[in-house]
Amino acid sequence: AQASLTSAYSVPEMLQALNVLDLLELTGSSVEAAEHLHLSQPTVSRRSRRIASDLGVELRQHSSPHSLRCGDGACLRLLRRAAKRHRLEAGVARIAADGWLAEALEGLEAVLPLPPRFRSIRQWHGLVRSHVVDGALVCGQELRQQIPDLPAAEQAIHGPVAWDGCVLIPLQPLQLSLVRARHQRAYRPGVPRWNGVVLPPLPTCPVIATLVRQQQKRALHLRRGHNTPAIWAQSLAGNPVEALVSPGWRRQLEATGLVLEAVPTAQPLNAEVWLLVHRRDWSKQPQLVELAERIRCHMGRGEDTSNPPITA
Repeated sequence: AQASLTSAYSVPEMLQALNVLDLLELTGSSVEAAEHLHLSQPTVSRRSRRIASDLGVELRQHSSPHSLRCGDGACLRLLRRAAKRHRLEAGVARIAADGWLAEALEGLEAVLPLPPRFRSIRQWHGLVRSHVVDGALVCGQELRQQIPDLPAAEQAIHGPVAWDGCVLIPLQPLQLSLVRARHQRAYRPGVPRWNGVVLPPLPTCPVIATLVRQQQKRALHLRRGHNTPAIWAQSLAGNPVEALVSPGWRRQLEATGLVLEAVPTAQPLNAEVWLLVHRRDWSKQPQLVELAERIRCHMGRGEDTSNPPITA
């Protein structure tokens, strides 16, 4: 069912140039955008420059926590809202997530595939507010740096939590674990202290990095743009370091040919998962309410949960 829905969806011709611009924003490079869109890199560059020129927006080298790489003017937002409305009315949604949380979307009907990319909470918020994506899965621990009074997921019993033009819907927690490449050099058995742990760039996971240090580990943050399993695998192969992974991210690392094994931890490491969507969409697009419930059930693997049903 998923293949028929997502593969059958076609972006309207008048919005195809906008789709190129959005995929350039989401992937971070014209090469990755071209691979995702099955276009040539020169075609992606040419189309993105053309629509940016037509709309009077500037294409920046990098995005920042408070601005998009590919612009965010009023006209651009209206076009993106139209593209979002078309997707949702067609029964599909563009939901983004980082490499850890993306597995919550695997196998779900009507979720358009997007390349995972680690981002800061503010960058996720900007993508949702600007309608580049229809929603994003975000980590609750990182949210609390922006929303100190955010309730625990199991305590959010009165519906979604409002935040700066958006709403947050609690889902299921996701287990994170430490792994290492088998046969690493100079690796101590047991629960080794102060070993290095490969993590995404620091701005994307400062709170998770603190939790890792509380396990008496050293955080080794990869540089911006090093979001692919292949680069993580290169960091682990043959080096006495560990990596913090979700089950899905571990499977992607192993798909590169790396053989991984678990590393014991003093305490469990879990990520709270919340769905971030635009407040107007949540109140007017019932498809998103239904999708949030499907993601939550998918993550729960059919197990009973103390969290209440999601309501608009």
